[in-house]
Amino acid sequence: MVSLALVLLRCGSLLHLDVSHNAVHADGAKTLTEAMSEQGDLALRHFEIGCNRLEDAGAGSLAEGLADCCEMEELILEQNSIGEAGIAAVAAVLDRIPQLQLLDVSGNIFQARCVCVSRVCLCAAVCWRTL
Repeated sequence: MVSLALVLLRCGSLLHLDVSHNAVHADGAKTLTEAMSEQGDLALRHFEIGCNRLEDAGAGSLAEGLADCCEMEELILEQNSIGEAGIAAVAAVLDRIPQLQLLDVSGNIFQARCVCVSRVCLCAAVCWRTL
């Protein structure tokens, strides 16, 4: 992840990043988030990080970096063992990503009521893809 993070620091015009199925885990998510934060406003429009066992800690770290991705249109977080705390951390920054059209949180371990509350309170315009 460190090598990828270094590339991110040098590539501010990156539009599409897919790191699905790469065993990123929580530590890798933190490394990516730090690189995203150092880069500042990213042009990233599509970020796919599914099937990486991010869990709540990784989703929380990732949420911190999402605030710098105000142009993001699609965020794929499927099958990452994310629970209520991780989904809440992501949901808390959705209002800072006005272009977001698709958020895929399918296959995670949070309760459905968590999604409903987040969708209504924070991001009514986002198309939630679940189960």
